[in-house]
Amino acid sequence: MPGGEDLFKVLKKAGGESFKDFSSENNLNIKFKELWTFLSKVRHSVTHNESLINFGLVNKSNHHTEIFHFLFNSSPISEDTISIELDYKKFERLIKRFSEFAYQVFKVLSIEEKLELDNKNITHNRVDGPASVN
Repeated sequence: MPGGEDLFKVLKKAGGESFKDFSSENNLNIKFKELWTFLSKVRHSVTHNESLINFGLVNKSNHHTEIFHFLFNSSPISEDTISIELDYKKFERLIKRFSEFAYQVFKVLSIEEKLELDNKNITHNRVDGPASVN
């Protein structure tokens, strides 16, 4: 089973044009590639690097910085390294954000496979946070 970047490529290919459309316009303004890449880097840091991450990965763009501070707490360790601090309140945001991303992928694949999906009867709960990451 592919993981990380390879899994994203599989999803992008399977999602076709719908993937491109939903990646730029969805109810939480989730930018699929940025969120996937960012969460992959954070997951790798937490799992394999004692929760230490290079400051440059977090501040790659304003969007990355806002996502990071919305989903995680951190403490500076050195000039170029920060420690990711997991917190149950922010972890709930992370679960909601990732669940919404998973639903968007499900929706994209359903459209591409021409499966019935009645979008009019589906409601969404917004996660509070900075406007640019909602």
